[in-house]
Amino acid sequence: MTSLNKREKEFFFSIKIIAFDFDDTLVDEKESQKKRWLKVLKEFKHLSNKFEDTFIKIFEEKGHKYKYLINETINQLYIDSSNISKIVKKFRVTKSESEKTFKGAMGILDLLTNYKIKKGIISKGVKSYQQDRILLSGIKNKLDFIYYNPKSNLSKIQLFKKAMLDLKINNPSELLYVGNNFDEDAKPALKLGMKVIIIGDYTLINQNDNLIYVNNLTKINDLFQKYLHVKTTNVVK
Repeated sequence: MTSLNKREKEFFFSIKIIAFDFDDTLVDEKESQKKRWLKVLKEFKHLSNKFEDTFIKIFEEKGHKYKYLINETINQLYIDSSNISKIVKKFRVTKSESEKTFKGAMGILDLLTNYKIKKGIISKGVKSYQQDRILLSGIKNKLDFIYYNPKSNLSKIQLFKKAMLDLKINNPSELLYVGNNFDEDAKPALKLGMKVIIIGDYTLINQNDNLIYVNNLTKINDLFQKYLHVKTTNVVK
């Protein structure tokens, strides 16, 4: 057995429950927000015939989490800045109509169901924003638990602690968290002693035995089949 395989085997040995982040881990939040923005922009197309094209260019360049998408669009087109608050307000009340799961998301949840491993979501997003989106994504009936942020006032560490208490997890290493952001997902989980898988094109050298980097959900599926199947098979025996 290579040192990498040995490390991976030890990593999965203690895991009993698996929790996922929602946005940009199981579902494509960028695509979701893009659809919402396009719906809103149609109502303000009278401001400029270049409004939508200009916005989308900035959206693709700066990303969906950039806070000043509308501001830059308005500024570039020399539109009255008084329209910013109106557009942002409209976006906030515009609901998502569909959610796109990433390739492999459904397969992983079905795999864990077959392995009889409890799985769910721990999201820092508020319930009013996430609840309907989880339903639209089609994964709700595949989950054993969902933890939302009540009013955006809880840290990820507080959410993890609440979940571990409710799920009766005695040792934090029994809980694996799958996310996409090192600072927001990995740091608080590792601080508590949890296991973490981060999805993304990371070039950092991993020096933490409780952390694994992968490129996509397909790789996680492969790891689950390789190591969790052995665990559940042994339990059955």
